[in-house]
Amino acid sequence: MIRFITNFLFFIIIILLVLSCAGKNKWATQIEWIDLDRNHLPSLHDFPDESAVILLDEGKMEIFGSEATAFSEFERHKILKILNRRGEKFANVMIPYYPSITIEKIEARTISPDGKITIIKPEYIFDVNLYPNFIFYSDQRAKIFTFPAVEPGSILEYRYQQSIKGRTLWHSWLFQDEIPTLLSRFTVVHPSEWELKYRSYNTDLQPEITQAPIGFKSTHRWEKRNVPALKSEFGMPPRRELLSRLSLAPVGIKNWDDVAKWYDELSSPQLKANESVKKFSAELTADCLTDREKLQKIYEWVRDNVRYIAVNIGIGGFQPHPVAEIFQNKYGDCKDMTTLICSIAREVGIPVYPVLISTRQNGLPDTSLASPFQFNHAIAYCPTIDPAGIWMDATEKGCPFGQLPWYDQGVPVLVIEKNGNGSIQTTPLDSEQRNQLITEWQVTLDEKNMAFIKGKMIFTGSPASEKREELFVSSTQEIREWLDRYLAERFMGVNLDSFSLSGLYPVEDPLEIFFTFSSSSFARQISDQMILDPSAIALFELPAYFSSGERVHPIQFKYALNYQVNLQIDLPPRYLSETSAYQDSVNSAFGSASWSWQFRERQLKIEVRHNLTQRDISADQYPAFHSFLRQVQEKNRKEIVFIQK
Repeated sequence: MIRFITNFLFFIIIILLVLSCAGKNKWATQIEWIDLDRNHLPSLHDFPDESAVILLDEGKMEIFGSEATAFSEFERHKILKILNRRGEKFANVMIPYYPSITIEKIEARTISPDGKITIIKPEYIFDVNLYPNFIFYSDQRAKIFTFPAVEPGSILEYRYQQSIKGRTLWHSWLFQDEIPTLLSRFTVVHPSEWELKYRSYNTDLQPEITQAPIGFKSTHRWEKRNVPALKSEFGMPPRRELLSRLSLAPVGIKNWDDVAKWYDELSSPQLKANESVKKFSAELTADCLTDREKLQKIYEWVRDNVRYIAVNIGIGGFQPHPVAEIFQNKYGDCKDMTTLICSIAREVGIPVYPVLISTRQNGLPDTSLASPFQFNHAIAYCPTIDPAGIWMDATEKGCPFGQLPWYDQGVPVLVIEKNGNGSIQTTPLDSEQRNQLITEWQVTLDEKNMAFIKGKMIFTGSPASEKREELFVSSTQEIREWLDRYLAERFMGVNLDSFSLSGLYPVEDPLEIFFTFSSSSFARQISDQMILDPSAIALFELPAYFSSGERVHPIQFKYALNYQVNLQIDLPPRYLSETSAYQDSVNSAFGSASWSWQFRERQLKIEVRHNLTQRDISADQYPAFHSFLRQVQEKNRKEIVFIQK
């Protein structure tokens, strides 16, 4: 009997091994595509401007268990065809994952134009840390591999499985890519008692739903065919706002209070201050008379003394490190720096709350779909100081107290309030009057047409914060080289004599850059005429970026801006202006521009203003915006002519 059982088990093992090998041999030798016709695949003739085309991109996610103890399995299958050498970059594949995810059954193969199949060997699939420079702040890893024997006309196919623990799931699906997609399909299989919460964007696609009785599983399937490539244009919104895509809420998340409570459970234990933090909090604010002064001191200390580890939320996980650890190490990511501000402020009696935010580069969140995966950043908020409260992002080292960097402005955010309650609010948005760049030059021209110039650049608001971020990491020599380039773009024969800065340390508006230089090409001498070109100073670059008369996507500027140029030019004797005074302007829904100058007693005063008041411009508005830019560019080119007596 024992021998019979042993033989039977041996027989079963042999059968399993044979089936396993048969499956592997099948992948290496046979091509069985249900959705694709191998005899009618697209070629370069069909897509002459593309580098590759996705033939099939299919994902299937199945959810097991209840809302409290759920886990999911995700299967991915992708086939694409390389059309030319530019498409060979798609032969490099990266599959990111977290410790809560197990990746199994990775298979990849190259099918050459003549039908030869080359499979990738398991030893050529590598497991790496996705962010090795941030190993303490990101536990995200990746499976990476590259397809063998790739050439134009090759077909690349791969598939794999993921097991995902916890209440999370594969929470998004992209139907669109940078190259065309013939067929994209996503399927969710879930317990029928669980209400699937989802939203689709930039598509009217509706799922095919198979509803099952309680105790069984229902299915949602989305399928989209012949999806064009996403065109890339300068100044377009983030890809997330433009792509045809699908988002799903995690298992058990029904509203924003659920998200807030979930984050509060992760972050609250980390906020607890130890004796060192408590003592420091009292000492830091000891000489402050008001809560506003205390909060400013706290924010500026964290901003200036805690090194920022630039890892997005979701990459470094959602749970901050313990505040005592952050304080001791003097470094952290966005949620760590926010946690430290909140903890120190609460120790001195000021309520400050963490805020989950999706930055402008990441794309606007959808407030109708509650999900923590909509956010990529964390900031802090104090509701009790100032009528609108105080918003703080200490990761932006050049941002003064009471201001937010441009990418945090005007976006919906989730404030994690007391007891884990959630509140959707919108961050403030600066006007162009706060965001200014003013250039002032005092110019003296001598008899030999040499110009001696004393200049000043004045930055306020978001332009100042951006420029500080750049200057913080620049040496004195690098700043000089930047000024040299800035002046050389405007004139030839420039000699920078000196420069200095104000508003960099300490961080405060305005940021001012003072400089003196000389140039032999400030004005052009033609016979008995001297010609000045103010456009060289008031360099207006937008028309160059938007030279095309057509556009597909909206335009999204970082911020509204007021740009001014003020020139005072002292001319040598014996020169008269052809025009003693001049004024002109252009006005539109997008902004305005004006030009004026006056000539009195050998002194010319020029003032140029460019105001960009509309930050978001739709594709329908683009022709009018393009016309506005052209008008401004033409008037910028008006020269000023002086005649020698």
